[in-house]
Amino acid sequence: MVDIKMTINGKPFSEQAFQNEMEKASLENAADQIKEVIRSALSSSEFAQITLDFKGTIDDFGVEIKGPDEITEKAQLALQSE
Repeated sequence: MVDIKMTINGKPFSEQAFQNEMEKASLENAADQIKEVIRSALSSSEFAQITLDFKGTIDDFGVEIKGPDEITEKAQLALQSE
């Protein structure tokens, strides 16, 4: 009998580990897309003045935008129009 072992990112492979890695990758991708939408709606100096706080799970994911009111409103409008 052949004993096959697999690792993902140096961790032993399991169905749960695989699912966790896929969820993590999906959340990172969603965060990157949100950043790009906001970045395209703001100038470089405006983007530098805000903080994006990503929260949640694959089923309930969101972002909190912190910074000057006029810039956060502009960023939120960009997300709503997407």
